[in-house]
Amino acid sequence: MVKAICRRSSKVVFVLFVLLVGPTYIHAQRPAVPVGDCEGTTDRQAGAKYEPTQADYLFVNPVLTRLAATITQTPKGLTWPPILKIANSAVVQACAEPWEDNGVVRSVVIVHTALLRDIVKDNADGLAFILGHELGHHILGHTQGTPASTAFLRYTFSRDHEFAADKFGMSWALRAGYSYDKALGVIKRMRNDVGDYSSFEALSKDHPSWTERLTMLDKQQAELWRAMSAFESGVYFLQTEQYLLAEQCFLKVTKQFPDSWEAWADLGYARLMLYADALDESDLRRFGIGQIVTGGFYRRPETLEAKVRGINEELWWDAVGALRESLRRKPDLAASYANLGIAYLIRPAGLDAGKAAEYLERANELAQGDTHLDPASRVSLVINLAVAYAAGGKDDRFDQEAQQAESALKSLQEQTRSASLESRALSYNRAFRLATSEQVERRRLALEELQRYLQKSSPNSAWWNLAYERYVKLCGVLSVTPKTQDDFKSDNGVKYRPVASVQFGSSAIALGQPIKEVQAGLGTGVAFPAVADTNLMHISYPDRGIDLLANDKVLAIILTNDQHPIAVRQVGLGTKEGSLRVGMSKAEVDTVLPFYDFVALIDPENNYRFYSDLGVVARLVHGKVTELILVQMPRKQS
Repeated sequence: MVKAICRRSSKVVFVLFVLLVGPTYIHAQRPAVPVGDCEGTTDRQAGAKYEPTQADYLFVNPVLTRLAATITQTPKGLTWPPILKIANSAVVQACAEPWEDNGVVRSVVIVHTALLRDIVKDNADGLAFILGHELGHHILGHTQGTPASTAFLRYTFSRDHEFAADKFGMSWALRAGYSYDKALGVIKRMRNDVGDYSSFEALSKDHPSWTERLTMLDKQQAELWRAMSAFESGVYFLQTEQYLLAEQCFLKVTKQFPDSWEAWADLGYARLMLYADALDESDLRRFGIGQIVTGGFYRRPETLEAKVRGINEELWWDAVGALRESLRRKPDLAASYANLGIAYLIRPAGLDAGKAAEYLERANELAQGDTHLDPASRVSLVINLAVAYAAGGKDDRFDQEAQQAESALKSLQEQTRSASLESRALSYNRAFRLATSEQVERRRLALEELQRYLQKSSPNSAWWNLAYERYVKLCGVLSVTPKTQDDFKSDNGVKYRPVASVQFGSSAIALGQPIKEVQAGLGTGVAFPAVADTNLMHISYPDRGIDLLANDKVLAIILTNDQHPIAVRQVGLGTKEGSLRVGMSKAEVDTVLPFYDFVALIDPENNYRFYSDLGVVARLVHGKVTELILVQMPRKQS
């Protein structure tokens, strides 16, 4: 249950019968069937800290015995009662596996010591839920079935199994007399201590997110957990620059929990980025500002613990309104002040450098004590403040902030990454500052900075084109022959924004969306099982050119005609947009997206092109695209 689902270990191990009188050792051989319920080796050695002790068995044995005596069902093809092994491991997880012992296939539950020491501690009620979950995998037949034929199916069915085992484990833990609230406590501790991912990210994993599991189990606070799940998905969409989907997520949260200042702040940021995303080269040239750096939003909600090109004044005001609403509820939010500063750098009526600097200065003051801001956001804030000073003609203040940003960036790069958006933006802004100098040597330094920027940045960015214009102009001043644009352009390191929804008219279908919501808008469609004897359905809407693979959620969106082109856009502010559509030739597709892997979805014999950055699968027949599929899948391991 707890972190992952184990396949098997090839080593000979010893297991213990769960008996009231204490543990009994038996010899166990390899698993009898090629299916298990956790990943990784179950006997990973972790040192003395995690060595199993008699106290561990005295804690776990009575709980497992009590559950086994309460459960009235037994697994088919496996012995009962279950067998316990406590594994010396620093990996936080528990597993259910069938093991063969002298021709007898036994039901085994493996609990890792890290789970007991770091998560469960003395919470017997939480342990009962975990053990009940693992027993559920055995009794519900999850550990004995035939493995799915493709990664997409394997991960889909695994998530379904996890939800089913959660329900089983909680139900029987309650029947055995354990506390519901204390049992939920172990999941909350896993979420907080081990970490989580959004429900959208969970589509490419074999386990649902902890927040989704709490939504299903914690009926008393289901609305809270749904809002939390929406917030976490919104954060993921902000990180991957899917701003329209992010806006929709945070709108849901503010409607359910209007006092969530983090949701208001992130809603404002999403709207500001939607506005900024639509700006083109001419807009940036008119503002006359350096390259700003975005990314200041809140990643955890402690209070909960249409696309247009060009200027869109109404959207700008919506963004500013949401940011101000967040400050009305919590006046010391550094990120909201920082994003208001960005907003006034790209104001529809024109740059207001004074107002931008005022907000960014306040953000910089608050940032010193704002633990919510990550180091990259702090560097971005200083760079944007430097941009505001430069735009207002305060060159000395620009130099001071740029120097501070460079120092902070060096420290950040030592800890995390060697190249970043922040370093490129700093290079861009410093080059534009040096280019205005009367000193030839400083102009030559500007030329070097521009060359570095053009080599490291995406040529699809509007900032890149402005930098190239300045580079050519500076080459003329210095009597240097400029390189061509093609000399600088490179596809190395290019990343694309994932595509998670399809727009049709004023509505949209998104991956992970409850299928009931889709059917409420589109109708039931023509539905039939995608895989026999499972809840995975193929739902067709032939008049719209859309098919879906879904269980209770949309898992894949299949486009079968050219009504719904897919927007393709690189990561970054001001990048240009391309598109994919059904009917394109192979040559046209390769021009837009040259890199792909091959994957299978339902039929292992049918391979599709998989563009992993986008989350798009393409089927080509006789050199033409016949299907485009939006789907989240595990990335191919290199």
